[in-house]
Amino acid sequence: MKYAFFISLLLLSNVVLSNDNHIKSFNDSIALTTISQFLEDASEDADISTRISDKKLKIKDPSICVDATSADALKDAQFAIRGVLRLYPDEDLPIEEALVDLKSYLSNVYLKKCIYMNVQSHKKVQSIYYFNAAGDIHLKLDIVTLSKI
Repeated sequence: MKYAFFISLLLLSNVVLSNDNHIKSFNDSIALTTISQFLEDASEDADISTRISDKKLKIKDPSICVDATSADALKDAQFAIRGVLRLYPDEDLPIEEALVDLKSYLSNVYLKKCIYMNVQSHKKVQSIYYFNAAGDIHLKLDIVTLSKI
């Protein structure tokens, strides 16, 4: 009888664990990894492209950052992904799954949003970077514009 209690406790913990779909990094989501790689690949063929990642940046001047929400970050990411899909439509990409996973990753927390600009002779990169105070959420969107030579 005492083993039945432990077995039922073990089964209950497995059910709880299987229902926990919280994404802690892009690597936890096949859909996010697929979308991120697709955007990276598409950037090689376009004069203007977008990349998305959960790469952590070191903030040199936090005064340039503003308060934001996870909804703001999700909206920016969705706009970036759909913008590339207008140029390179692919019905097989797991767009909706990636957005659901991204929403889980962002966790409905308050974020900081920073915008950086890096201009070089051959390209301009605008980086939009979201992060939370705890330091476990990072969303980086890069909009790359190649310069005509």
